[in-house]
Amino acid sequence: MPGSVADRVIGHAACPVLVVKI
Repeated sequence: MPGSVADRVIGHAACPVLVVKI
């Protein structure tokens, strides 16, 4: 289910992680 709250939270939390990894 795209646009789910969980997906949004996970995606938002992964943003900084990806930036730090890169």
